[in-house]
Amino acid sequence: MEKITKIIGITIVIISCLVLTFFFLRLPELEIKFVLSPFFVCGFLIAGLILSKILGKSLLEYKVFRIIIMILIILWLIFILICTIEMIRNHANIIYSLLLIPFWLFGAYALYSDITKK
Repeated sequence: MEKITKIIGITIVIISCLVLTFFFLRLPELEIKFVLSPFFVCGFLIAGLILSKILGKSLLEYKVFRIIIMILIILWLIFILICTIEMIRNHANIIYSLLLIPFWLFGAYALYSDITKK
């Protein structure tokens, strides 16, 4: 019974990845593909996380989870960078610009704690 459950779980993950790939490749514009590509990669990493959990590979599960966290931290910092650039470009009020400082600090702290984590 346990083997059947594992086979069903692996089959669901593979079908989900194929569906995700199909819809990603059918996107009409290159810019949309560029914006959604980190989420596409995270989708496959989550599939790897699920597969490693199904197969009982705890070290692989840990490494894939760390990669997912690192990608999400980088996406956070890119988002804050884009917000900062837009505020500078549009000559935004200084108070609005100062509101981004806690978000930069959080991103820097998350990146530092993930890199230094053993």
